[in-house]
Amino acid sequence: MGVDTKTLDRICELSRIEIKEENKQDVISKLDNVIHWMDSLNEVDTSKVEPLVNVSSLFGSAPWREDKATGGNKVEQVLKNAPSQMEEHFLVPKVVE
Repeated sequence: MGVDTKTLDRICELSRIEIKEENKQDVISKLDNVIHWMDSLNEVDTSKVEPLVNVSSLFGSAPWREDKATGGNKVEQVLKNAPSQMEEHFLVPKVVE
């Protein structure tokens, strides 16, 4: 599966990023390389590898951190990149009737 301009435009729309027209072919090329690399992983024989349920079981238990609030009250910074907002909330399109 290759990435074409229409697919890239859709990806940009969904992720709300803008790519200049002169950079689109470069981005398409890079995405194609990633997809081809991922496809090559399908060629690896994993028939003798047991499924991994939890990565942390390989390394023992994960370290715990103190449960305390840090760096809060940054409403303006959080909402700065929101496509739509009202007061201190994100506005999202209605998806369920």
